[in-house]
Amino acid sequence: VVVFGQHLQPLAALQGTWRAGGHFVDVRLEQLFTREYQVLPLRTHPHMVADAQLCDGFLLSASKVVGDAVDAAGDATNEGNARSGKRRRSS
Repeated sequence: VVVFGQHLQPLAALQGTWRAGGHFVDVRLEQLFTREYQVLPLRTHPHMVADAQLCDGFLLSASKVVGDAVDAAGDATNEGNARSGKRRRSS
């Protein structure tokens, strides 16, 4: 899952939600910054204009865990609890 936004705060909040929820792994928040360069013989430098940025924003990315992987983890935990709760009959 990838989300693009121009403001940091909403994506940072979503990042926290994804990490706390347990349904996403490898959650990353990265800042994008692309600039146009002027290339001349024997010198290269960024365009010296205030509006020269082509892309500016943030990317939030993660891998979502779905299906049997989440269910299997829950089932394994429940089975372990059921086994530990068994009582022996006294004879």
